[in-house]
Order: sequence, then structure tokens, then C-alpha cells
Amino acid sequence: MVLRFNIGKCEFVIEYSFILLLSFITLLGYDKTFLVLIFSALHESAHIIALLIFGQNPRVITFSFYGIGLKFENRLSSVKEFAFLCAGPFLNLIFSVAFIKSKEISLINFALFLINSYPLVPLDGGRALKTIINSFFSSDLSRKIYITINLFFYLFLVFLSVVLMIKFKSVSLMLITAYIGLFNLSSIKREYFL
Repeated sequence: MVLRFNIGKCEFVIEYSFILLLSFITLLGYDKTFLVLIFSALHESAHIIALLIFGQNPRVITFSFYGIGLKFENRLSSVKEFAFLCAGPFLNLIFSVAFIKSKEISLINFALFLINSYPLVPLDGGRALKTIINSFFSSDLSRKIYITINLFFYLFLVFLSVVLMIKFKSVSLMLITAYIGLFNLSSIKREYFL
């Protein structure tokens, strides 16, 4: 079930899973949810501004359990697509430095920067890495390089999440890792083997 509305030519989709996630987080007492949402929205705004600068318009902006997604007609050159993908994390890095005196805001933005820069799809860093690889190598070699790099970074993330789970009794990173793993498996299978 979703809530859909248009602003201009852009369709906004709010899945009920997003509202459920926000409710669940609020009920658990995570008091930083509002700040994370504001800086996540600003992160996505940076992508939209980059897209507009490059003469493209967003078609669909989706808010779901998995985060905020942006769809557009992908007619960008590799350089422009790379800049578009880096715009969100770069803004979070700028906020992290600009708000250094506010530890809370600085840490939230630095965490958003790190998470989104990690070189695994569906994250911005993974999509940027894929853009770079595809622009320098043939499609067959590009696929092999991409899968190898993806596997390395995924295994490192699994290792890190196990260490954090044992040391701090936190399963948050393990859940993110499982989601990214499932997304990558289906993405690689769909894109390269079907």
C-alpha cells in the first residue's frame, strides 16, 4: 500500500512501510530520528539539485522502509552521473565539518556520509564505483571487476558487523549488511546472469 501524489512532473510515493518504520523507531525511543530524517532529506536534495544542474528532472521520489529513492531518465554522461551520485554524501561531509561544534549533528552527517559512500549497491558509493568501472572497461571485464570488488567489500562488512555484534551486542549493522547482501545478490543475478 502506498500514498501517491504529484508535484509538477515528479511523482512522490510514500510506502506505508516507511510510516511503519518511523512509528517503530519513535516507539523504541530513538530521539535522533527527526535529525536523521532532516539530513537524509537534505542528502537527497543534493542529488536532486545536481540532477537539475545537469538538465534532468526527477520522475519519482520514493520513501520506503529501505530509505529514500530517486528515479530519473538516466541520460547522464559517466562524469555527470558520478557527480550526481557523489552530491548527497558530499553534502553530508560538508555538514559534518560545518557542524563540528554540535557533536550530535556532526556525527549523524558523518555516519550518513560513511554509509552512503560505502562501495556497495544500492548505496551511492557502490553506484559511483560501478559508473567508474563501466566507463573504463569492457562490459565483460567490468562485470568481473565489479563482482570481485563487491564481494571483497561485502565480506569486510560481514566481518565488521559480526565484530560489532559480539563486542557491543548490536545487530543494527548486521541487519543493514543482510539487506545489502540480498539486494546485491538479486541485482547481480538480474543484471549479469539473466
